[in-house]
Amino acid sequence: MNARAAPPSALSSDRLAAKLLGALDERAFFQDIWERRELHLSAAFDVEEIAVLFPMDKFDEVLTSGSLMSPHLDIVRGGKKLPVPFTQSPSPAADVRQMLRELRDGSTVRVAHIEHYLPSLSRFCRGLEQVLHIPIRANLYMTPPFSQGFQPHYDLDDIFVVQVLGQKQWYWHSDYANQADLPNADMGFDAGRHASSRPPTPILLRCGDVLYLPRGFMHEARTDEHASIHITFATIGLNLGQFVEQLVRKLALSDVRLRRMVRFDPAVEPDPRELSELAALIADCLSNVASSKALAEASAFMRQSMANHRIADLQGRLMRGLNEGFEQD
Repeated sequence: MNARAAPPSALSSDRLAAKLLGALDERAFFQDIWERRELHLSAAFDVEEIAVLFPMDKFDEVLTSGSLMSPHLDIVRGGKKLPVPFTQSPSPAADVRQMLRELRDGSTVRVAHIEHYLPSLSRFCRGLEQVLHIPIRANLYMTPPFSQGFQPHYDLDDIFVVQVLGQKQWYWHSDYANQADLPNADMGFDAGRHASSRPPTPILLRCGDVLYLPRGFMHEARTDEHASIHITFATIGLNLGQFVEQLVRKLALSDVRLRRMVRFDPAVEPDPRELSELAALIADCLSNVASSKALAEASAFMRQSMANHRIADLQGRLMRGLNEGFEQD
């Protein structure tokens, strides 16, 4: 009698994404939290689940095999980026020995788009996208003990932080000068303008914890005696203003008035009547921007962009095709 094959593991990174989304749904995430306030989920994942999401041996292989290329690597100390050491040119690979020296000296190593290097993280991103309906990217931060890579700041993306090694003390600054609500790319953080006005709220992230922070939430993080690796899963979608830009671009294809040049004499203040006429023209041009037809066309473009962003699950098909002949899609 042949021995029965062991059943496949129930754990997978896409199932872990579903687990996280289920926990968020229990908190009425989109109704009460999304783009409004922070959320800390303690022990969202256990040790075994973290090992599935972030296989340490695979990450070590990425770091040491020479596959980590510019510009996906940053080294940060005291809030400033340091020159990144590479061993080759023009296709540089990271100098691992120098990177280890930088870590020993207190620097933080950031790997951008780590999902391109670890399939488990790519599947986790795709799992989040299935419900969030927004493209997701993953950045990894590796920090030695008693260190802080970045000074207080806010991000321009909503982020889900997953602690995958050690622990890290985060601080959320709930009040700061010139508060930026849901900032976009034109509203970058300025330490001179956005000074904190009261002591921050501490949030300790242990391995398996998840922290959600909307864009514009000022924060900082530092390690204690424990080294830390955390991964931020950031939203990279379009806000309503950017969606309207897409609508206007689409409308300009059929309305020649939106393709005409706008001219201003820099030495002369514009005539109020000319500005009034321009405002009336713009209002007339955009009167159909929110029509059902325009919205349908723009939303179709957005859906297609999202579909193009997702990486299809084609694992094994290339090799099977080479060996057995390619299937017709």
